[in-house]
Amino acid sequence: MTVKRLFFALVSLTLIFSFLVSCADCQNDGECCDSSNEEPTLEKNGYETFFPTEPRDDVSEETIANFNAQVKNSEKYTDYRSIMPEEYREKYGVEIFTTSNASNTNVIFLSYNNKIHQIEAHGSDIEGNIFQGINHMALTDVDRDGSFELGIIYTSHIENHGRSVTSSLTFLDSKTNNTRKADYGSIPEKYLFFKPCESGKLGVFASDTNDAKSANELYCEIENNTVYFTLTSTEYELLEDNLLSVKIKLNYDTLNFPICFSEIYHSLSYTTEMVYLGEEFSVTSQSSIHGATIKFISEDEQSSSSDLQEAWRGAGLGVEPSVFTVSNGFTRVQTFGISYNLKDPPAFGTYNMIVKFQHIEISVPNALIISEKKSNYRS
Repeated sequence: MTVKRLFFALVSLTLIFSFLVSCADCQNDGECCDSSNEEPTLEKNGYETFFPTEPRDDVSEETIANFNAQVKNSEKYTDYRSIMPEEYREKYGVEIFTTSNASNTNVIFLSYNNKIHQIEAHGSDIEGNIFQGINHMALTDVDRDGSFELGIIYTSHIENHGRSVTSSLTFLDSKTNNTRKADYGSIPEKYLFFKPCESGKLGVFASDTNDAKSANELYCEIENNTVYFTLTSTEYELLEDNLLSVKIKLNYDTLNFPICFSEIYHSLSYTTEMVYLGEEFSVTSQSSIHGATIKFISEDEQSSSSDLQEAWRGAGLGVEPSVFTVSNGFTRVQTFGISYNLKDPPAFGTYNMIVKFQHIEISVPNALIISEKKSNYRS
């Protein structure tokens, strides 16, 4: 071998070795190895991740006006500061800002399309609580419908009560302008960060330290919600044998939320305005008098109602006094919630809605259809 050929062979081997080492380092950091050295982007990978900025005093007057109109006791809040990077605020129209109230509680709010969402709140000087705020964010379009979803990880460092770190995970769906939050009980007491999974999907990873590179413990993958709910109607006026009059309003905007991840519940909320028209009766100590409630039962006779109820959970209210008399004209207006988790979704099919108050039941056939969601998603 000539000296010239030997030289070129050594150069080629050096370049190959350097490439392999860089890929190994990239994988050790939990990041995808990309020969282009580019950060993941929404257009290229279906998601992109970023950190908040230092608080800036540039929250718009329009956002503050919407805040004052929508947030209870808004006059108690002061010092609005944006933490959303300017490039994302301008491109997607999302503002995330901090503010504080008279009790020195720091609160994070999100503003999108003139609607204000509260993300989290923690005191900054109560019982050793050190305010952290937003730790990491991600933009994605999991169902490929052309509308983005914004993920927000909030972290607070707490010195007392035997806990050092608490985190929360919230997503905004820009299509419906609704947010969903993971159940606190499932989130590890660690710092969380958005990072790519081995599958290529966006994931949430945990770390004992506030360092994204050390976050290698997978908490969950961000997945596409493939269960789709269709209600025949969202409003009903029902009358049963002149015993019960019920008006029902259902809201399932968050039921078809596009994103699924560990311990997120997709919810149907409903309000019942009920008037009892029958004879007077009394209930005893262990009874509780709610307004009319609803449940959904599969039309398939082989499917028991309990199968569905295990996947759904209703919100109940407190127990009434030991003896309570229900008279003709008794009225109760209440709001309830039914929800399901990705781990235990209800079966596909058509469901009847059962409206119930004490011994009285009203059946509404074919009120709900649960099917596989049709989307442009590609894994």
